[in-house]
Amino acid sequence: MARDSRSDVRLDSPKGLRVRVLPGRNRQSRDRFGRATEAIARGMGTPMFLIALTLFVLAWMGYNTLAPSGVRFDSAAIGFTALTLILSLQASYAAP
Repeated sequence: MARDSRSDVRLDSPKGLRVRVLPGRNRQSRDRFGRATEAIARGMGTPMFLIALTLFVLAWMGYNTLAPSGVRFDSAAIGFTALTLILSLQASYAAP
């Protein structure tokens, strides 16, 4: 039976850069950055993060719906534009 050559690839560890982009950077610092970004991405999938994000969104929407119109900072009438941008930014960090 032929063994798949990709079976030795670990998906939970960052892959090093193939081309040197920044001069003066060594492999160890790239690995540290990769480990940090992987830890952030893994943290975004935890139940605690999802509960906290849900509470944040509910508080945001509640405040901007129920507060007096003079103190609201994100209009429900135009679809909570600032909230959408924040969630899009968060998704861009979680996607890779």
